[in-house]
Amino acid sequence: MTLLILGLQQVTSRDFAIETITKVADLSFGSRKFPGEARLDDLRTALESDEMSSFQPIPSIDIFITREDIVGQAAPDIRSMFFQQFATRLYEQGTEGITDIIDETVVSGELVTQLRLLSVLSDPTHRKLRVPFLGTAFASLLLMIILIRLSSGLGRLTNPGLTLILVGLPGLVGLGLIKKLTEVSLLAETPKHDTDISGLIGVLTTNVASPMIDKAYPIYAAAFAAGLALLFTAGTAWLVTQISRRRRRG
Repeated sequence: MTLLILGLQQVTSRDFAIETITKVADLSFGSRKFPGEARLDDLRTALESDEMSSFQPIPSIDIFITREDIVGQAAPDIRSMFFQQFATRLYEQGTEGITDIIDETVVSGELVTQLRLLSVLSDPTHRKLRVPFLGTAFASLLLMIILIRLSSGLGRLTNPGLTLILVGLPGLVGLGLIKKLTEVSLLAETPKHDTDISGLIGVLTTNVASPMIDKAYPIYAAAFAAGLALLFTAGTAWLVTQISRRRRRG
C-alpha cells in the first residue's frame, strides 16, 4: 500500500501532471478547435497592430493569449502554451478549474467528463496523499522493525529481504504486463490532433498510461532490488561462516 500511494504521489507531482494534462487536453480538443497556422498569423498581425489586446483561441475555453505571449513564438508553441495554461489551471484548482474556464453549454458532456477525470492529477489530490503516505510508511517501518526483532541470526536479513521482494515483485510484473500490452495494442497509434473523442482511448493509453507506468515502475524496482541485496548479503554471510567453520575444523 505504501508503494502504491508513493506511486500516486509521483504521478500527481506538478511537472508530470501538467505535462500529462497538457497532452490530453490538446488531443481531446483537436486541431478543429484550435486556430490553424494561417489564422494565428492573422491574429498575430492584429495584436501587433494594436487592433486587439488579446484573443481567445478556443471560444469554449476562457483562456486568452496576449501580445506578450506570442512574441517570437511559432504557431505550435502558441498552441502548446495555451494548453499548458489550461493544464496549470486544472492542476492547481482541480475540478473547479474546469468549471471556471469551460463553457459546458458548448463543449460536449463526454469531453467535459473526460477532462474532469484528469482532475485526479491535481495539486489537491497530491496534497491529500501526503497523510496516508506518511501513515502507511510509518506502519510499514514499524512492522519491519517488529519482523527484524522477532527474527534471529541471518533471519534478520532474509526475512526483510523476502518481504521486500514479495512487495516489489507483483508491482514489477503487473506494470510490466500493462506496459507490454500498451506497446503491442492496435490502438496505440501515433497521436493525431483531429482524433475524435471516441478514438482517443488508444492515444491516451500511449501518451498517459505509459508515462505513468514509467513513473511508478522504479519504485517497485527499488523495493525488489533492496530485497535481493539483503538476500545476497545474508547468503554471503552464511557462506563466509561456513568457510570459517571448516577452516577451524581442519
